[in-house]
Amino acid sequence: MRLRTFEAASLSEAQAMVRASLGDEALILSTERLDAGLRITAAIEPEDDLGALLRTPERGPDPRLAALLSFHGVPRGVRAALAGDAAGAELEAALTRALAPRLQTAPDAGRRLFLGLPGHGKTLATARLARRLVAAGTPPTVVAFEGPDDPPGDRLDGWLAASGLTVHKAADLSALAEAAAVPGPLVVDAPGLSPASSRGAARLRAVVEAAGDVAVTLVLSCEGAPADLLETAADFLTLGCRAVLPTKLDLARRYGGLVGLACGGVGLLPASVSDRPDDPPALLRPAGLARLLVHRFETHAARPPELAEARAS
Repeated sequence: MRLRTFEAASLSEAQAMVRASLGDEALILSTERLDAGLRITAAIEPEDDLGALLRTPERGPDPRLAALLSFHGVPRGVRAALAGDAAGAELEAALTRALAPRLQTAPDAGRRLFLGLPGHGKTLATARLARRLVAAGTPPTVVAFEGPDDPPGDRLDGWLAASGLTVHKAADLSALAEAAAVPGPLVVDAPGLSPASSRGAARLRAVVEAAGDVAVTLVLSCEGAPADLLETAADFLTLGCRAVLPTKLDLARRYGGLVGLACGGVGLLPASVSDRPDDPPALLRPAGLARLLVHRFETHAARPPELAEARAS
């Protein structure tokens, strides 16, 4: 409601002033006598601007979002998609909303083959899954494939000693196929091989074929350049991997590769956040991943400039 006050020598003059200023729809609310005339208070209800009410305010994404995605090394195309879906929300909420329709959780499987590069955490993943199956009352057959060129693995024996499980050492593909043919839960720890070479790819295909009916899973460290991690993942996906278990989140400082995987349609298993076999993996959810990204970004931004420069050099 718009209020106006008018002073005039007579009532007719005051009414004419009201009509001229507010129109014929104006309401006279009060009249006050003055020594030299009178004062009128009038009001009018403005018409609603329905178009303005129906329009959604245009809000862009949090201005820090682009800086965060760049800091983590998120691939350019993924950055654009996330920023487009994150408009109109604060940083963490924006990331959560953008990640929610993209992040996929890999289904549970009682028979799983772990593949990956050397040192990415396959043996630790094997031990954790085997111990979890024991705790669930479904002890698995555990197989460590150790070909003639592969170093013998003894850490797996130590990690599983208290679980009462025997690790079957398969020295060749025939032994692997025989051990994997046992019905029931199965966990296979394959040797660390790279599919980047034709020899490595051929050996990995042979391992996958010998293992039979299993969920082929890539164990992938989140350390390193995002582009390298995503290229490695793409190579393993051509071998039949349909799930990725991210590892070494505790050692990584930037998670662009993990975000790229999450936005690439690959099912993710709970991630490894430590190198201790007793520590459970962490389920990746949109809100949790967004919180991790924001925390790392803000922690880096809060460092003294001289420390940030020293790390950059």
